[in-house]
Amino acid sequence: MEQAAQRTIPVAIVLGGDPVVPMAAVAPVPYGRDELAVAGALRGKAVELVPCVTIPLEVPACAEIVIEGEILLDDLRDEGTFVVSSRGVLRRPSRAAAGHTRQGDDTP
Repeated sequence: MEQAAQRTIPVAIVLGGDPVVPMAAVAPVPYGRDELAVAGALRGKAVELVPCVTIPLEVPACAEIVIEGEILLDDLRDEGTFVVSSRGVLRRPSRAAAGHTRQGDDTP
C-alpha cells in the first residue's frame, strides 16, 4: 500500500540578524509590499539573502543562527491547557507539529 506524501510548509527562524529586518517585518506597510525591500530602504542598501541548506527559502546573509524546518500539516498534536484570566480555562486546541531539518553548526 502506497503512503501519501505528507503536506509540509518550509520555515526558517533567523536569530541575530540585522535589527532593521524585524523592524520592517512589523511595520504597518501595505499588503503585498516586500518587507525586505522596506528593510533595505531603512538601512540604505539592499538586504543580502542566501539560500537555506535544507529547505527552499532564503534568509538574510547577516544571520548568526538559522533554524530550518518544516510545519507538518498532517500531524496535529494537542497543546495547552491554557488559562486566560478573563475567560477561564481554554480547551486544548490541535496545532500542526513542527520538525527541524538541520541540526548543528556544520557550515557548507
